[in-house]
Amino acid sequence: FDLLVTGVGGTGVVTVGALVAMAAHLEGKQASVLDFMGFAQKGGSVLSFVRIAPTPDLLNQVRIDTQQADVLLACDLVVGASPDALGTVKPGRTVILANTHETPTASFVRQPDADLQANALLAKMRFAVDQAALLQTVDAQAIAQALMGDTLPSNIVMLGACWQRGLVPVSEAAMMRAIELNGVAVAANKTAFALGRLAIAAPAALQRLGGPAAPGTHLVAVPKTQPLDGPGGLIERRMAFLTAYQNAAYAQRYRQVVERVRAAELALGEPGRALRLTRAV
Repeated sequence: FDLLVTGVGGTGVVTVGALVAMAAHLEGKQASVLDFMGFAQKGGSVLSFVRIAPTPDLLNQVRIDTQQADVLLACDLVVGASPDALGTVKPGRTVILANTHETPTASFVRQPDADLQANALLAKMRFAVDQAALLQTVDAQAIAQALMGDTLPSNIVMLGACWQRGLVPVSEAAMMRAIELNGVAVAANKTAFALGRLAIAAPAALQRLGGPAAPGTHLVAVPKTQPLDGPGGLIERRMAFLTAYQNAAYAQRYRQVVERVRAAELALGEPGRALRLTRAV
């Protein structure tokens, strides 16, 4: 079984490949992993070639050959639609699971308004598999941000979605044990894996977990207007966060800035503004 995991360096692509290989090892299968990280490990293209077989003699090489991938797990659209990745895709056979979130590339340094052309990249993938049913998408960053408060576990969300689709030939018990043996953010990674499974098995239930979404958004809860003051208010929550992050003096500096802005905004005396500038600050 040949699985190609692609993405951006520094986001856990190598970890995904290592987890699958370890899970296979725990089940007595043979596995190999080959990681291509290029010159830049963080922010550069990363391809992780994962091969699983019942016996060692079937793993005669570690790199997935041309048109030999069973699954392409594209944790990033740009790398997933690259010639190196799509070269392993066989039309009518390979299944692609793609993360639709647009990860900034080097072009954003020179052009802040650069467009990744996500639709065009997905079209390339759809053309490569030759059948629309062989391409499925998940917005892993939106799921992780809405339900875990952080986009860091998004690639584990993708792994969970891939497993739920039956595209990772190891058991759930082996995957959970592999995450435990990895020893990094174990509880968070188990949760991310479960959320990825839910995205495939019951997307409506996943949406309910995220709360009401604004029109045009996907799995991102937009809270109602929160009070500025009092317990649970915006300022108190930010104060608590900054105190835990550094100390109370740092949080107090933040409060002083906010109060100066609020005083200036109130001095304008314009009705109906709802202290929009203060909220933004």
